[in-house]
This record gives sequence, structure tokens and C-alpha cells, in this order.
Amino acid sequence: MLEKLAVSADPLGTKPFELNVQDIIFIQYDRKHKGVWFHSLEQEGFLPGSLEFWISFLANSDIHIETFDRATAMNLHKVELLDRKHNYAYFESVIRRDKGCSIAVANFKEVIRALEKLNRRFEYV
Repeated sequence: MLEKLAVSADPLGTKPFELNVQDIIFIQYDRKHKGVWFHSLEQEGFLPGSLEFWISFLANSDIHIETFDRATAMNLHKVELLDRKHNYAYFESVIRRDKGCSIAVANFKEVIRALEKLNRRFEYV
């Protein structure tokens, strides 16, 4: 099983570091740079490629990331809070706007069902 990803702190690849795969809370496609930002609670790292590629890659590494918005996918096992008003998922009990993952309005109920299916405890804000 994959433990770390070699990512960059910028899209140019000038600041490489290793990101623990188990720490990924969500990923976000960056159209301008044609790649994906990998978010953990502490760091953000970039790799080139499509969102679909990285979702598949992570799934084959036992990291369950699901898409509920066009440009983002989240690790449901890490969700702590759901914001019904703004359609966001958060991964800590304290809201930090830089660590929220958008959810398409049409998919918000689907996120709730998926979390309930996983028996994942979460709160609403």
C-alpha cells in the first residue's frame, strides 16, 4: 500500500516534499496549472494530472476519495462537519475556510447518505 506521495508546494515543482497518503482530506483540480492539489490538515501539495486519474490512483491505494463537486473530491472517512447553508464539508470540529471542500447543491444529500452508510459520525453547522 502506498504510504507517501512526492508532491510540490507549488505547480512549478520547485518545492518538493512527501505527503502522507492517509492524511489526505480532499483533492482539488487546478485548471490553470492542469493538475491537482492534495490537501491535508497541515499541508497542500500539487501534482500534474486530472482529477479522475488521481481519484483512481488513490482508490487503488486503499484511499477512498469520492467526487461530490465538479472540481473536488473528498475523503469521507475524514469528514467532521457539514455546512448546509454553504454546501461545504470540513475535516475538523473548528471551521477553517482554507480546509473546506465544496459540495454541489445537487449532491449534498448524497454526501449525507454516503456518510451514514459508512457509519461516519458528523455534525451540521
